Amino acid sequence: MTAEQDHGFWMAEVDRAVKEVRLCLSVLAQQGRLTHPLMSVSTLMDRIEFCVSIEDGDSAFVLDEKENRVSFRCSVLKKIHDEIILLSYEIGLEEQEPIRTSQISINLFVVHELLHIRQNFPHFATVQSIKAGLEGIGLPLLDVAADTVAAWVCAHVEAQRNDENFTEDEVLRNFANLLILAYVVGAFVYDGRSAAGKRQRLLGLLISAMLVQAKNEGALNVDKIYEGWTPISPIMVLNMEKAAKFNAIVIDKIPGMLFSDTKIASPEIANKFWNSVGERPIFEALALAAVLLKQVGAIY
Repeated sequence: MTAEQDHGFWMAEVDRAVKEVRLCLSVLAQQGRLTHPLMSVSTLMDRIEFCVSIEDGDSAFVLDEKENRVSFRCSVLKKIHDEIILLSYEIGLEEQEPIRTSQISINLFVVHELLHIRQNFPHFATVQSIKAGLEGIGLPLLDVAADTVAAWVCAHVEAQRNDENFTEDEVLRNFANLLILAYVVGAFVYDGRSAAGKRQRLLGLLISAMLVQAKNEGALNVDKIYEGWTPISPIMVLNMEKAAKFNAIVIDKIPGMLFSDTKIASPEIANKFWNSVGERPIFEALALAAVLLKQVGAIY
């Protein structure tokens, strides 16, 4: 594929993603169901022009504030597609499912990067100052918040795509899967192993996915988890190279520990979970997350 063809293909994919998200948010606005996280994305999308760039660079996107234009890198879009196709082979998706899963992941990516703009983090040059000012944890905090809201937005897109009269239960079912896709993008498209903070963020997505899935199945023990947790609360797992116990931080209006000071039965499982980032098959990491949540009594 030539650079021109590559540009045209990924421009069409970004156009599709923007159209799907905008349509969903428009319908939700008409229904009076536009929550603050959804409104935040909607407001920004109404004033931004979307483009793609074939130029390589350190950032996933470039914002031209004078022109109100966001340009996403073709190389990143292609990497997302390639990793999701590999995932599709791994988990045995059939027929058109791999293509749609790739499209959903691109939707996630687009919304995630827009949320960085809403976080007052629009330029890659800001990375170094964030690293210096919040060493080790600053960028992962911003990322896990953007991951969670992006998954929540895109869960509404998928629910509405399947049924215009969708329920919140349908959103939650999609949300659990989208948190896993956000993990895959973070672990494989970006180098999830390169820093402890990235692992904390990515493992937090898996813990979130398992808690939401348990809620969907009626297997969540709410008495054992922090009362401030909601399905869309970002979670950061503690650094298991330094912390003595498995636990996580819920980032909410009043941040708190996900579990009380409970000793887990198998520290070696926690260590395997910590080292599972970027490993395939990904469902081994999910299985470890389920074991740990059962050990602390969070799920049945």
